[in-house]
Amino acid sequence: MFFFFIDTLASNYHWSKDKILDEVCLDEAMEYSKLIKKRQINDYITQLAIVANPHTKNPKALLKSFQEELKKVDNRGIMETERDVDATAKLKQIFNRK
Repeated sequence: MFFFFIDTLASNYHWSKDKILDEVCLDEAMEYSKLIKKRQINDYITQLAIVANPHTKNPKALLKSFQEELKKVDNRGIMETERDVDATAKLKQIFNRK
């Protein structure tokens, strides 16, 4: 989970690893990741509507699956994610270095 947050924030916001580690709290990283996921799903829905829907037998099926995923992201609180023991240990090591 630790590397996931760094990769997600760095690739979407173009932040450096040091900036992320120094200025972003874990709960903020989780919220940013949620917002990024939500934006990506909205982009997929838009792309789907433009490209795939006119050419499929059941155009609403894939659209509904994206909408369901979006609902999951909207309804999931920041504390409802699975705990990553390795990531927690790595974060403790980072904070204990200072």
